Amino acid sequence: MDATAGLIVVGVIIGIAVLWGIGAAIQGGRHSEGQIISPTTPPPTACADFCRDLKLARTVRCNEEARDRALDQELANLRSILDRALITWGILTAAAVAVAAIPFIGGFISASLWAAAATAYATVLVIEGMIMVAIKQSSDQKAAVTRARNREATALAEMMMNCPLEQQQMCLAGLMPCS
Repeated sequence: MDATAGLIVVGVIIGIAVLWGIGAAIQGGRHSEGQIISPTTPPPTACADFCRDLKLARTVRCNEEARDRALDQELANLRSILDRALITWGILTAAAVAVAAIPFIGGFISASLWAAAATAYATVLVIEGMIMVAIKQSSDQKAAVTRARNREATALAEMMMNCPLEQQQMCLAGLMPCS
């Protein structure tokens, strides 16, 4: 391998890394708002305070679970897009090879198809970068859901320990189910 071929290989590797990085940056910027934070409330002292904390914990859990479902759906959508981009790349590559055999104009058409195949491959690399970041976001969100569920369980236990039976029943009846 001479120096020119080595530079071409290095250029291709850098190009692939840049395209993957662009996809990662796109996906990373799409969900930069951070985690859902519980409102700050004074420490509970009366049964009504424990009930309030339980309702707030339920709201946070519901929001975290909804965000988790949305991220899972987005990851599934990205994977579907990747499948279609890979199929497109494969078809364009096969067409470029096949058309090259046509006399006279085959070379011109094949060059256009190779350019389209290269564009499709660049799209594949960008989408792969997006998928890698989406997997991390989904994993982080699942941890946030676990924390929210634990906080709700703690709030429920505290309410049950600090409220008389009638007020427990009223508080539980006032909890809204997650949608």
